[in-house]
Amino acid sequence: MSATHGFENYIRENSNSFCIVGNSPIEIGESQGTTIDSYDYVIRFNAYDTGHPYCKDYGSKTNVWVRMPKNMLNMDARSEDDLDLVIISGANWLSRMDDGVETFKHFVETYNQVGVVPFKVYSKLVSELHSPASAGLQILYWIYTLIGPIDKKQIFGFQLTDQSNGKDSQYNSSKNRSVRHDWNNERSLFEKIVK
Repeated sequence: MSATHGFENYIRENSNSFCIVGNSPIEIGESQGTTIDSYDYVIRFNAYDTGHPYCKDYGSKTNVWVRMPKNMLNMDARSEDDLDLVIISGANWLSRMDDGVETFKHFVETYNQVGVVPFKVYSKLVSELHSPASAGLQILYWIYTLIGPIDKKQIFGFQLTDQSNGKDSQYNSSKNRSVRHDWNNERSLFEKIVK
C-alpha cells in the first residue's frame, strides 16, 4: 500500500518532527496543546477529541488518524481536509470482519490515503506481548522498527497502566472498557522503545 510506505518514509526522513498523542488522561492540566501543535506531523488515535476544553492539554492539530477497524462505519468521521492519512490498526481484519472489504473501500473513498499496520510488525509485537496489542503500542512499535528508540519528548497521552481492571482511561470518555490487552506488558515494552 502506497499510503503505508509513505508513512514509513516520512517517519524515517523526519524522525524529530512528529509526535504521537495517546488518549490517556495523564495530560489533563499540563497545558501541552501548544507544544503538540508545534510538531509538523501529529498522530492521534480512535475517538480523540481536539475540541474545547481538551485542546489546551492535547492540542488540535491532527495529520494521522489511527483507528481500530471495529465499528468503522459508526465512529464519527473526521474531516478529510484535516488529515494526511488514516491508518487502520490490527491484523487480518479485512477477512475476519463480515464487512471488512466494504468498510475498507468506504474509508479509501472517504479519506483517499489509507494505510494499515504491516502484518509482520503486528505479529512480532503480539508474540512479544503474548496478547493483542493496543493501537497505540502498534504505532509506537512500528515507528521503533523504522528509526529505533523514540524520544519521550515526542510522546504525549500514554500511560498504559491506567487501563487495568477495565477502567476507562480516555481523557474524553467515562464509559468502562473491557480488558483485552496486557497493559503491564505493554508498559514494559513501551519503556524499552521510548527513551
